[in-house]
Amino acid sequence: MLGICCKTMVSLRTRCWAIRGHQVIRGINAVKGLCLDHLGSITARLIEPLGDDTENLECTHAPMISFKSLLKNFDRVGLSRLFHLQKNVLVYLATISHADSSFNSSTDFAFGQWIFEIVNALKNLESEIKETDREHDYKGSPEESRASSRLLFSELQSKIEQFAAIHLSLVQHDKLGTSVMNFQPL
Repeated sequence: MLGICCKTMVSLRTRCWAIRGHQVIRGINAVKGLCLDHLGSITARLIEPLGDDTENLECTHAPMISFKSLLKNFDRVGLSRLFHLQKNVLVYLATISHADSSFNSSTDFAFGQWIFEIVNALKNLESEIKETDREHDYKGSPEESRASSRLLFSELQSKIEQFAAIHLSLVQHDKLGTSVMNFQPL
């Protein structure tokens, strides 16, 4: 939602210079005002203190490495840590969306976006595995690289299933109880 608002604001800003009609400019300014109001409320909620739930988020001082570089280096420990932190954030979002229904779309969007990132990583990894298999047929590539790619591929598939199961259980249950917090670490 935040990305859509930002893109809309930028596109309206560029259109504003091309269009000279007063009615159109007033309409565009009204839409800009709506976008800014929405972005302001999102920003206010993002900087709102987390309260007593900060122990669930496990903030660490070690810098996080990007998802792409973790995949590129086959860093299974880093990926496990990233998935665990992401699960905590998503469960926290689901918990606060239960208390305040205005967070529902944010929770759904966050789950969808994270699963989308994993699916894209799976597609890239699958093409890399196919390419490695072709190289193995022609040149003979190292078995370790092929095995680690396939292992990472199966782990990513299981992560998608786990995140989807978490999201489905949150959507299906009217009341959030200990069942959400009892999911095994990813």
